[in-house]
Amino acid sequence: MHLSADLDNPSHEVGSDQGDAAALSIVRYLGWDTDGWSRAPSPNQMAGLYTRLELYAPPSVGGSAPHSAIRLRSYDQENRSWFERLFESETDTVTTLANVEIRNPALNIAIPLFSVSHASGRDLGNTWVTNFTQSNVESPLFLIGPNTALIIHLKAQASQDLKSQAAASVIGAVTQAVQIAAPTSQLLTTLSKPEVNNAATAIDTTISNLYSKEKSEDVEIGRFADSWRPGNKIVLSGCAPFVKVDGPVDGNIKCTDIADVTTVDVQVGTWILIMRCPQVSAFDSQNVCKHSDQVMSDTEIKAAQKAVADRVSNGFILQYALSSQTTVQSFVQSQSWYTAYVNSSTKNEDAMASFCGNAMSGTTSLPANGLSDFDAALVLRAIIDTAPGIVQHRNTTPGFQTSDGCKAALGKQADLIGQL
Repeated sequence: MHLSADLDNPSHEVGSDQGDAAALSIVRYLGWDTDGWSRAPSPNQMAGLYTRLELYAPPSVGGSAPHSAIRLRSYDQENRSWFERLFESETDTVTTLANVEIRNPALNIAIPLFSVSHASGRDLGNTWVTNFTQSNVESPLFLIGPNTALIIHLKAQASQDLKSQAAASVIGAVTQAVQIAAPTSQLLTTLSKPEVNNAATAIDTTISNLYSKEKSEDVEIGRFADSWRPGNKIVLSGCAPFVKVDGPVDGNIKCTDIADVTTVDVQVGTWILIMRCPQVSAFDSQNVCKHSDQVMSDTEIKAAQKAVADRVSNGFILQYALSSQTTVQSFVQSQSWYTAYVNSSTKNEDAMASFCGNAMSGTTSLPANGLSDFDAALVLRAIIDTAPGIVQHRNTTPGFQTSDGCKAALGKQADLIGQL
């Protein structure tokens, strides 16, 4: 079952947890609320800045934490007596996964939100398994483009298959194993993209293949990055019909007003998905938010970039990891435009123009590999100032700063990064 909340459809989007529109009642295990993220384009220009995604459960979801208002899961009420187990075995499992897709650039993140199960039988007794994600910060930084879009596939799988209870136990281990095998990169680049996306594919595929008999629901929600404003959020929720809680089930924890005669859908949890306030450089945490509801102007962003250029050292830039195996320095030194200049017998104006031009544009350039024009200019500065094979020629060759070819390649960034 798939329900799409289209990027450009202006209709109000409130999910099955609201029980409002009859068309949405077909989604039983999922809930969503996009009121906190308007579709209207923002007046702020986000292209050329970096952001990352974060997902977290509200502080009130705290299990048995002190002063928590959340009712606890009642294992006593779910428990089946030995007489019930004698005649029939039962297994119930619900797993909810948030598959987040970024378009332009291509990025996929798979976050298992929860998996709950209860299995009971004559020889098994009563067995419960619970996996719950309180927060997830596995998203790398990624560069926002003019057409960057955020697509969320909220997916639920419910099963009464006897082996599904064991599947619930596997999910936490699978997630941890994938993260160890493919550690999250701090920045999405052409080098780190396979690592990040393969991890998401492994988690999604593993969970999808755990059940042989299941009900599946998939809700798609979309937003363009240019609609982002400070405080924007999308609220997700998931339900499990067989879960019982202490005390009466009120509207705060009911998944839907539509309940059958045997059970009430109980909300297992809610999660908030946000796009962090964009930052001006991957090499520094300076973001563009002035207040909770206001961002910097273009002039203020340029001033912030100038301040970043002044305080970030060339050494830090060169050692910054573009993937788990590659630093900025090792990447640059592997490029043909770098080796061509280093091995050239004449370090003249044409050679410098070619070096700067290829570093800033083209299929193997720094921007083509996931860096903003501003960060690419900072890398170029760091390479010229400190990289072996170039720095020793600085005293015997014309300055890069006065090279018309380098000035043209750097464009607006030339005034921000300082002396080459």
